[in-house]
Amino acid sequence: MLGPQPQRGDRSAITVDLLDNRRVVSRVISSALLLRLENTSAGNAHQGWQVEVLRRPVTIDSRNLVYEALHGPDPSDVEAWHVAEKQFPNQRLLDVKGYPITIRIQLIDPRISGKGPDAQFISGRLRVRWERRQ
Repeated sequence: MLGPQPQRGDRSAITVDLLDNRRVVSRVISSALLLRLENTSAGNAHQGWQVEVLRRPVTIDSRNLVYEALHGPDPSDVEAWHVAEKQFPNQRLLDVKGYPITIRIQLIDPRISGKGPDAQFISGRLRVRWERRQ
């Protein structure tokens, strides 16, 4: 499923409402790579999104090329509790392993209700942009 049309002619970004109910929003970002935003929320609780860059074709064994953490939270995860506890900045850059591409994750006006594992987004947007590294 393709995500929403890029804003203002920007073909190198996906922007979604943090309350979007779609399970997956994806976009081909190069002949070899797919950017995928996976909704990690349970039911009506809008708890977060996982940002993934996967080699094409995507298979069950595909690895997220921007995932880094061996233990604990990862900067490719956009979780309400991360925002509430200021775990990561609202804008962060992640390099795609093995490719000259950087992913920019930006939270725009996120608002949170609750704390810890019960935290959820009540408004805001997630913009993920990709760009070639110099």
